Amino acid sequence: MEIALFLLVALVVCAGVFWMWMLVDCLINETLNGRQRLGWLALVVFTSIIGSIIYFIKARNIEKVKTSDFETKPKEPASKDRRETTQPVMQPASA
Repeated sequence: MEIALFLLVALVVCAGVFWMWMLVDCLINETLNGRQRLGWLALVVFTSIIGSIIYFIKARNIEKVKTSDFETKPKEPASKDRRETTQPVMQPASA
């Protein structure tokens, strides 16, 4: 019986730590704008561990996609002369 109680207390403590971690992560996540952050905070606060799990799966994946999207795109070679891609420049008339 003591082992079951110990495991239950350990599970509750781990769930509480996970909830606090997701709450803090939601507050400092730079990829979320104001409304997104408010929505995720409401979900995490009012639904506790279920909301934390949903945030962990969904919002943290969005963060990975946004950051990895910039890292994997190859850079386009810069044009030597930008005038090639823009309209021709008017030259002054010679007298």
